[in-house]
Amino acid sequence: MSGVEDIQAGIVQASSKARESIDQIERAISDLESGLNALTSAAQGSEQEEVQRAPGMMNEAIQVISDVKRALGFSMDAVENYANRL
Repeated sequence: MSGVEDIQAGIVQASSKARESIDQIERAISDLESGLNALTSAAQGSEQEEVQRAPGMMNEAIQVISDVKRALGFSMDAVENYANRL
């Protein structure tokens, strides 16, 4: 069984990587939102069903990615709180 220090060190490492990933996800969301704005403008006036649906589908993808970011943050908060109690 791992010692307290080993557990804390593992949590610190995992948390660091997760926080880096969250930062990258935030940048990706920002880029996707910019792309969504461009796509929405480009789709205006189009009668093609695929083009009309694309902004909504892209917005759904942004929401899913945002949910992943929140879940990752919550999970890291939980394990960091655990590590602090050790």
